Amino acid sequence: GYGTTAMHSRSIEVSTNDDYLRQWEFVRKGIREAGIIAQDYGVTLALQNHPSITNNTVETIEMVEEVGLDNVKIGLDLPLFENQEDEFVRNTVLEVRDRMVHSHMLGIVSKKSVGGYVYGFDEVVPRDGPENWPVFLKACKEIGYKGYLAYEQCSPIIMKDHKKADLAEIDRRNQKALAYIKPLMKKIGIYTGKK
Repeated sequence: GYGTTAMHSRSIEVSTNDDYLRQWEFVRKGIREAGIIAQDYGVTLALQNHPSITNNTVETIEMVEEVGLDNVKIGLDLPLFENQEDEFVRNTVLEVRDRMVHSHMLGIVSKKSVGGYVYGFDEVVPRDGPENWPVFLKACKEIGYKGYLAYEQCSPIIMKDHKKADLAEIDRRNQKALAYIKPLMKKIGIYTGKK
């Protein structure tokens, strides 16, 4: 039989995790160095809860704690939460609390292959994905979050005709996102409707 062992960091395959730990240390040192420079200019850095070094919000909190600088905080993105159940979403925001200084608004829909294997994702407009925006925004209100909620479109959009989206499509998505999120924020009481 075939006897070669695959070594991949942080996967279900066999690994000693040395490569992952080395990456973690490099990233931690780099964030700390950038954070020290940023302090000199009164700048706060936001570490996004985004794979692959921090694979979830718990690891993002751990990284920020290990960096140990008051100006290194968290950019907490709802679409990157491990699940979208009410209690999980609320508790995650409550755990991050005042370390949250930024958030991106988008939706993510998984692409699946044979047997339900997730092989990628598409970015979609909030409400078109599974994200639990009402609970997330209520929890943000509960912790007194006053930072930004920025619409994000960072991956290429591949349209149904297998062409990349143009600027008009980005604008359409932005307007659709705002048409959903502004009334929801107003209803929750975290947006006045004046901006």
